[in-house]
Amino acid sequence: MKLKLKKLHVIVAAANAAAIAGSLLLSCIGGSLVKKQVYDTAARKWANGSKESYSQLSCFLADDAGFTTDTVNAVRSSMFEALKAVSIVPEGNAELLPNAYSARYGNVSLSSDINGKSDAELTVAGGNFFLFRGFNLESGSYFTDSDLSQDTVVIDRSLAWSLYGSANIQGKPVYINGSKFYISGVISDVSTKAEKKTAGDTRHAYISYEGVKLLSGGSAPSYQAGSPDMPPSSDSGEFKKVTCYECVSPDPVKNYAYNSLNKFFKGSYKNNYVLVNNTSRYNKSTRAKQIRKLSDYAIRNNTVTFPYWENASRIIEYKTTPLYFWSRLLLAIPIMTLLWLLFLLWKFVNSKEKAVISAITEKINNIIYNAGQRKEQKKEKINNSNERNQQS
Repeated sequence: MKLKLKKLHVIVAAANAAAIAGSLLLSCIGGSLVKKQVYDTAARKWANGSKESYSQLSCFLADDAGFTTDTVNAVRSSMFEALKAVSIVPEGNAELLPNAYSARYGNVSLSSDINGKSDAELTVAGGNFFLFRGFNLESGSYFTDSDLSQDTVVIDRSLAWSLYGSANIQGKPVYINGSKFYISGVISDVSTKAEKKTAGDTRHAYISYEGVKLLSGGSAPSYQAGSPDMPPSSDSGEFKKVTCYECVSPDPVKNYAYNSLNKFFKGSYKNNYVLVNNTSRYNKSTRAKQIRKLSDYAIRNNTVTFPYWENASRIIEYKTTPLYFWSRLLLAIPIMTLLWLLFLLWKFVNSKEKAVISAITEKINNIIYNAGQRKEQKKEKINNSNERNQQS
């Protein structure tokens, strides 16, 4: 009988050790996947160690949603009002709500002064776009809305080598569909498996909304009628389409920023947008609960097209969901074992109640008695010391 009990104890201990090790391993694998995904860390970078809570929010819109650069200020005003309602206002010239907006312009042709040529996907970007992307800048710098000259472009490493055979080409001229620009900076190519799967071999270039106006002097990209890449028409013929709006917002209460932004888009762009809380999207508890909705990733119920960086993030969500689910499920074994041990302890205490109470009482009395003895001995030493001082 004792041998059987020992075997049972060994089996239970081994099962618990295996469950805990398996849970930690799955959690580490998920954490490693998340750590490589740099597009969802803008809130942490912006907080920069601050104790205040921030959330990075991204809203992806359908090409025909009608959201443009003219609407960006309306979103910001709506968020400022929501934050003001909970007494959060800008302090001095500090930026309270850094935001970014962008849209895919389409495939363009680029060439250099030394006959280098390549096609690339052009993205038009505004606001703090590069804060949200987490690109690795190899040389040069990013452009901003406040630059005096807006005829600059940021390109990836592969494109730089195709044009000039080098990545250190800041300030070099480049022609986009025949219009002259200057290279502001060069970023690294996509590197993770998720990025490569979603971006493929496509080369990428980025210009500002002011800079895209210069393309009017060159040959515009060819579009088929009704193509989703066709720039929205306007009286001035400017490219104003926005299919991705992002911001980092103070989040005084959980999901307050998300709900406030969702309220704005839900009112005017219902069924034409997808809103994501990038800051909490990889939360272990959130991902584990999404195991029942994992099939939703294969279903499209709207016309929203995600940029490659969001598709990469969604792949990581898909991969980490089962990892975190099984990680938590494995912990059920040690939890059940602990409950079983507590139950056995309760039974033992219940069966030996009088003996246990007597032992505890005796122990307490001994502690009190010993404390009293030490106190008396100390008092006696003091009295003896006083008597010797008086005699001397």
